[in-house]
Amino acid sequence: MDVVDLSGAIDIHVHTHPCLFDRVCDDKTAAFAFAQAGMAGFMIKCHHESTVSRAREVEAQVQAQFPNFRVFGGIVLNYYVGGINPQAVEGALRLGGKSVWMPTTDAENHARAHGGRGKYDVQASGSKEGEKATGVTVFDKDGNISSETKEVLKLVADYDVILSTSHLSPAEIFALVKAAKDTGVKKVLITHPFFKVPALSVQQLSELVHLGAMAEFGYCTVSPMWAYASLGDIVAAIKTLGPKNCVVMSDSGQRHNPMPPEALRVFCQCLYEKGLCKQDIRVLTCDNPRRLLSMK
Repeated sequence: MDVVDLSGAIDIHVHTHPCLFDRVCDDKTAAFAFAQAGMAGFMIKCHHESTVSRAREVEAQVQAQFPNFRVFGGIVLNYYVGGINPQAVEGALRLGGKSVWMPTTDAENHARAHGGRGKYDVQASGSKEGEKATGVTVFDKDGNISSETKEVLKLVADYDVILSTSHLSPAEIFALVKAAKDTGVKKVLITHPFFKVPALSVQQLSELVHLGAMAEFGYCTVSPMWAYASLGDIVAAIKTLGPKNCVVMSDSGQRHNPMPPEALRVFCQCLYEKGLCKQDIRVLTCDNPRRLLSMK
């Protein structure tokens, strides 16, 4: 059978319960599913809290049966952790966090695109829309990168972890990537660039890669519920940017999507059927994630 082998793969973008959005599984269920599928690890992402301690606890449980399996966590800078909050970032990184995600569902750009904070086109997290009048942005009142954002970038550089652009606007993303480069940040991921937020073009991605960023493509973008891009769009973009500058992940865990390991498997198999070679898929799912996570 001509099947893509994902043994050793690491999914760096997975949504699990507990979460204010409905999820198909919790941390432990996802971890065992990944391990039993022969994958090497995954990273938990939550819009509402740091996942660093959650990752540590579930990793300890899974390693009793799968000693080399890894679980990673990070922090998303939504209002739930104080927005662009250097203190929250420092705490998460000191505890072992591997990723700092810029605002997602609380981002000003997300609210503009989806008609409000804390929700997507067909899902809502139950947050109080009137609690904060405006969304989170990396800009200050003068349109420059804010002092708090600069502090966060310094922490990301000092701890050598991943900076993900999340649901910021294209203008914010370009300004952030440039500021990150100037600050010494070495690992920048452009989060699901073809999703409704941020809806970047291949040309914009090429410019961002030239600035030192990598592009992160996920199953959720092409899933039946969202379908913001086609598989052909993803394959063409990866070939244009080069596999060494990209990562493939599931961005799964939503109630309308398969279990995260299966979502990643299906996504990668489809990318292969659409023209990516197996070696490229290994770079996208194994080599690049390991490098971003500083794994030996």
